[in-house]
Amino acid sequence: MNEKETKWNIFYDARNPEKGYNIALMAYPFFTGCKHTEETKKKLSKIAKNPSPETRKKMSEAALNRSKETRERMSEAQKGKKLSEETRMKMSEANKNPSVKTRKRMSEAKKNPSDETRKKMSNAAKNKPPVSEETRKKMSEAQKLRWKNKKKLDK
Repeated sequence: MNEKETKWNIFYDARNPEKGYNIALMAYPFFTGCKHTEETKKKLSKIAKNPSPETRKKMSEAALNRSKETRERMSEAQKGKKLSEETRMKMSEANKNPSVKTRKRMSEAKKNPSDETRKKMSNAAKNKPPVSEETRKKMSEAQKLRWKNKKKLDK
């Protein structure tokens, strides 16, 4: 089939804009032998680096509406990947110094949890296993030490 299509593209000069609509001479593989100009490469690069607000909104909506199955597949694809030391350091720094906007959003989320969030928190608290006496003693000692150190700092 592809050979016939290529033959007819040549016969009808389908790459000529006045005669046809094809941009590639061969039917398959797509775009074989065609190369972008440097100008086109720069335009495509600029578009990819700085999407318009409309495009960003569409991308955001698409990300928010992903199915559970899709999210799971994406998660599985990332598991086991090793991040470079540089990437890990960048992530660490970003978490240490959240922006003002991020801090405000986190603060508001703590102050006014939605009903759904409150139910989740309640269920999580109900499903916790009981704390052993040994653990209770360790927690108590740690708390006493915190208070003791705080009193020293206050003086």
